[in-house]
Amino acid sequence: MIEQLPEVVQQSQVVIDDGFVPGSPIVYPDGTPVEGQGPKVVARIAEARADCGGRATGSGLGSWGAESTCGVAVFGSPGYVRVYSWWVPMTVSAKACAQGRGFNSQGVRTWYGLGVCGSSHYNFGVPWGNILSNPSVRVKSMSPPSGVTVDWSS
Repeated sequence: MIEQLPEVVQQSQVVIDDGFVPGSPIVYPDGTPVEGQGPKVVARIAEARADCGGRATGSGLGSWGAESTCGVAVFGSPGYVRVYSWWVPMTVSAKACAQGRGFNSQGVRTWYGLGVCGSSHYNFGVPWGNILSNPSVRVKSMSPPSGVTVDWSS
């Protein structure tokens, strides 16, 4: 897999997380495409505006739902903090709690709470560091027995 990564990534000391989705377009923290990726990959990044996100769902059982993973990978750097935002669509009355994936000081994948539980939270940072991975969010409903759907971006 490493041989398929852009040269700048191969020559760095970045840690490749198990959550990295092979074949994902890779961007720097500011959203700029990493050099050495083909024009089709760069076009995919431009289409996504390098701002990843998705929709995460939690059941009404009070447990965390499945991860919702961004299709764009982030080439982090020492001390980097990834910012997440999430919101419950206006048509949904359920409340949610959301967690964003980040990495602790040892580079271990860790789930961090994204603000207080409720209906939304914007611009909440989680430690990322010198990691190559795809941002990811999971949610749980705070309104059992109703499930909840959350839109998110990172």
